[in-house]
Amino acid sequence: MAGIATVYQSILNKLRTDVTQVSYIHKWNNQLEWLLDGTMYTFPLPSIFVEIEAPTNYTPLLRGYSTSDLNVRIHILHEEYDAGNGNYEENFNVYTYRDAVNKSLNSFMPSLCGCLMHSSENEDFSHKNVYHYTINFICGFIDDTGSKDVQEITTTLNPPINLQINPEVEQSIPNEINITPVKYINIK
Repeated sequence: MAGIATVYQSILNKLRTDVTQVSYIHKWNNQLEWLLDGTMYTFPLPSIFVEIEAPTNYTPLLRGYSTSDLNVRIHILHEEYDAGNGNYEENFNVYTYRDAVNKSLNSFMPSLCGCLMHSSENEDFSHKNVYHYTINFICGFIDDTGSKDVQEITTTLNPPINLQINPEVEQSIPNEINITPVKYINIK
């Protein structure tokens, strides 16, 4: 497996290892919209989803490699009706999940990428039951899917190679043989 799928798996595995207070961590497929309109199965909250915005500009490198910046967006979905402090509209517990995600991913190097850098975040000021918090990271990505190094290697049986080595001998001291390095190799 290579390319973007490798990056997704690397980030998901890191979050599943580090953010133990959240049990549902998956790839983002707009689950919140479907959950709210009732067209999707329910899943445990809080939950974390990983979205990678498809890179639009690639720069070609040598041997079929290419590079691009990846925008990685982490979606935190959290449900809280009352924090127990007497103010129903205040949700400070979502910051616990935000801090855990930031601690886990900031400076983390997913497979095929440079370090993730925290770039921005957005709070959800107009929500119903489910609070939607997003954190954005950016990193450099090396796409190896077109690389000659990872493509299937083909071999030729019985390749036509003849090797002939002709060393030259110089005698500079009488009765002593001094062999100089090979001056040429003739490959046919």
